[in-house]
Amino acid sequence: MNNNKQVWGMDVRTLLMLGWLVQLIVPVGGMIAAIVLMTYFKDERNRDDFLTEGFRQISNFALIMYIISLVIGTVAGVFMLIPFIGMLIGIILFIVLGVYMIYSLYVYIKGAIEAGNGNIFKPGFSFEIFK
Repeated sequence: MNNNKQVWGMDVRTLLMLGWLVQLIVPVGGMIAAIVLMTYFKDERNRDDFLTEGFRQISNFALIMYIISLVIGTVAGVFMLIPFIGMLIGIILFIVLGVYMIYSLYVYIKGAIEAGNGNIFKPGFSFEIFK
């Protein structure tokens, strides 16, 4: 990768690093921005394979994270309505959701560090929604 390449007045590594970090500050807006930027840099006029792949990884992980969080949170909430056993299952699911949130925090920070070093970070526990 050409480490001196500039996009919009900033280094491409910095732009991708910001793409990972914005997920921590504005989660849904950051995911939408990552999808838009992935599409923008995939276009022939603005083609940049490093940024396209980097924003694709961000988009895939963020979307999967929101889907899993929504499903686990909804199922846990429904179980919490059932006395005793259901509440126990709901509490366990909320703990699993908390662990997954901590993992996502790790992924976003690791992705930002790797982007700063000029590498594409491919998080585990993610599926390829965007190709």
